[in-house]
Amino acid sequence: MTAFQLTPIGTSPAWYNPGEPNSGFLLEGNGTRVLVDCGSGVASRYLALFGADKPIDAIVLSHVHADHCFDLVPLKYGIDFGTLGSWNPELWLPPGARERLTKLVSAWDEDFSYFEETYDVREFGVDAAFDVGPFSVTALDVPHYIESKALRFELDETSFGYSSDLGPTPAIAPFMHGVDLLLAEAACSEDIDLDVPGRGHITATEAGRIAQEAGAHSLLLTHVPEELDYDRSRAAASAAFHGGPVHIARSGERYDIARRLAAVS
Repeated sequence: MTAFQLTPIGTSPAWYNPGEPNSGFLLEGNGTRVLVDCGSGVASRYLALFGADKPIDAIVLSHVHADHCFDLVPLKYGIDFGTLGSWNPELWLPPGARERLTKLVSAWDEDFSYFEETYDVREFGVDAAFDVGPFSVTALDVPHYIESKALRFELDETSFGYSSDLGPTPAIAPFMHGVDLLLAEAACSEDIDLDVPGRGHITATEAGRIAQEAGAHSLLLTHVPEELDYDRSRAAASAAFHGGPVHIARSGERYDIARRLAAVS
């Protein structure tokens, strides 16, 4: 079976947990490196973990909140003017992202060409699979405060699912059916009022229920604020998910996706 590995680069919520960048997750398979989300601090942490001589081949964004996309800017300057001149990553954007990134860059530049002159920009929809290197990727609209896409990556017979940031939705479990590893956010306190209208995040218990309903083999929690207590969040998810192990994602840990959260060196 082809090795398909995950390394969390950053796992913080919209604010920082100590020592953790915002969201960014490296997938590796068949010699290709794909970064899923590129939040603040992710580029620096990636270089500390892997070095400039291991370029990122593609970046796939789930949505364009700051904690998922802001390091596209310093990474661009590293490619244009720094030590990353040999990098030429694809940048895969979900629907609506181009317009939002254009508004962002208008604070200091003219238009979206700011990104296009550095990245090989592609756009994906939610109606068909698309290929990123050796990975077959599908996307699902999920409720959040802006457009957000859950993502599923397939490589040979191994599958990885990423919830993105999302509120409660019955569509997520069927979309993640049978994944070897589900990476799910759990930003909400267990004490939150679950009936808050328009809620854009979920609890660890809800993440566990999604994994249980999906028949996932393993569950990795991310976006967990430190003040919620990691052990409590893991216990809450484990109480709802009986199909496999539950861990809290940490920067720099590396996992073989097919091996039920067994770490690799």
